[in-house]
Amino acid sequence: MKRLLLPAAILLGALMALLMATRRNLSEPHLRLFNEMVQSPAPKTQTVNALLPGGLTQQTPPPGTFPRGGTPTHYGASAQERARAARELKNPLPVTLDGLEAGRQTYRHYCLHCHGSKGRGDGGVAKAFPALSFSLAGKSSFDLPDGEIFHVITFGRNNMPPHAVQVPTLDRWNLVHYLRELQRTEIARLGPLAVFPEDPRRLHLVSAKYGHELFTQNCASCHGAEGRAALPGVPTLHLPSVLSMVDDSYYLD
Repeated sequence: MKRLLLPAAILLGALMALLMATRRNLSEPHLRLFNEMVQSPAPKTQTVNALLPGGLTQQTPPPGTFPRGGTPTHYGASAQERARAARELKNPLPVTLDGLEAGRQTYRHYCLHCHGSKGRGDGGVAKAFPALSFSLAGKSSFDLPDGEIFHVITFGRNNMPPHAVQVPTLDRWNLVHYLRELQRTEIARLGPLAVFPEDPRRLHLVSAKYGHELFTQNCASCHGAEGRAALPGVPTLHLPSVLSMVDDSYYLD
């Protein structure tokens, strides 16, 4: 009997050690013997990767896939499908201040560089490459149904690339609301939209003289010819207190 006690004690000790080794304490890291499957490489998105097709880290999603939390879009990228979206799709979101702010942020991140801060097609990229210039504030854009604008954002059109991967579905609809608000602002400022007046100088000319002409056309009615109009709710632009707190991007906004 005594001869059996020692092996039993050894076995019991081994079992206790095994239980202690596998005890889960979620507040502390555990010993890992094989890290290959635990710490996978995380290369940056827009980098070269020889292990993936095409040598790029960022891969095109397989057809028919959509991101977690996303909504499938049951339309294709053709002109016929764009026309169908124009007929069938309606904006499911109500217009809210939070939604407009979300749309504005999306516009600043993905649209402003081509379409410009006011939607006039005079963003930095469009100035460098005029073929990419397209006004969102003209009659041709204003007449597009919401569903067609959503389709263009999703699948792209002509020189505009698709943005379905970058912009979630609900953000695209908020962006449509913001574009409508941008258009209404231009109507209030310029009057009813006909064919949007095109001035080729805006794509390449940077001068104080041209700036003065634009200010006279678009700003002087409220701010005054020299930016000194003392109207209720309209800041005078020449004051040191104003000049000290703003930069070029403030005036662009």
